[in-house]
Amino acid sequence: PHHFSNPYTYQKQVTCISRPALITTGPLQSTPSSPSNSMMLKSAAVWAVVGDVLNASKPASRVVARLQANNKHVHLINPRAPEKCFPTLAAAHEVMPIEAVNLIINPKAGPAFIDEMIALEIPNLFIQPGAAPPAHVLERASSAGITIQ
Repeated sequence: PHHFSNPYTYQKQVTCISRPALITTGPLQSTPSSPSNSMMLKSAAVWAVVGDVLNASKPASRVVARLQANNKHVHLINPRAPEKCFPTLAAAHEVMPIEAVNLIINPKAGPAFIDEMIALEIPNLFIQPGAAPPAHVLERASSAGITIQ
């Protein structure tokens, strides 16, 4: 397990490890106007965005920007960039407990993060188009009490 004794908070409450992310603005990929999406966006104050969050040309960075614009604390999760982001949900959760996770990753990588969510009892999961893991994984998450959007 990674322990981050002194993570830094950058640019509108984005928690990174070593330096600020270059963020662009833009809407969430799913329909933010639907009632359930709006409710999750309003109710959860601490989010984790899992994906290529440091690449300004990728949707994950736009989701981070959207959450920031809504005054949310955002943990950046990218196991491929552990020197700049948290590599796991557990590492970020130690710093500030996560209330919602936004997955913007290859569907094959999703189950490991959903298993972490279950173990950490993170209650909300927002899955961007193209990132949905297999149905049995979503059923397991739902059975564990996770609200899935």
